[in-house]
Amino acid sequence: VMAIVQYRFAKEMELKFRLDKLNAAKLLPEEYEKVVGDLSGLIEKVELERPDNIDKSKDALLKAMQHFEIKAVQESALRESEIINAASKGKNADKQAPATFAEALHVCQEARTQIAAAPHDEKLVQRLSAQALFAARHAQQINERVALLQTELKVAAGSGTSPGGTRRSIRTKTSP
Repeated sequence: VMAIVQYRFAKEMELKFRLDKLNAAKLLPEEYEKVVGDLSGLIEKVELERPDNIDKSKDALLKAMQHFEIKAVQESALRESEIINAASKGKNADKQAPATFAEALHVCQEARTQIAAAPHDEKLVQRLSAQALFAARHAQQINERVALLQTELKVAAGSGTSPGGTRRSIRTKTSP
């Protein structure tokens, strides 16, 4: 029976191995549980010698696992970049550094698209991950600098000094 299972589910078992290698159970636990649960259910049918009409379910499972693998590769490669981008958005990067932040989002989305097209190209995935992380950190740093400058300007405006620390002269009209 085990040999039959290994033969009938060779592709699915290979995909499960790759998902485990990606640590997909930790990255996307709910989806992992679903595909592994579906795989277990089909294997159980074969082990109980009731494999009637499982081909349709097996095909659907294979497609779901392939889609999930792509999603897991994307998540693994881009998670840190997306966390940084979300934190930057929370600190108004979309308003304070819109061009840099938009570029970080664009690089991340482009990486997601390219990874979906070639999820097994490890060098490409690593390069895209590094590019997205660089862009996200760059946007984060620019946003932090803009926020700091805005704070300095507000403090300077409130104290009557310019950001360089010199006193501004304020002209007022003199009445006759």
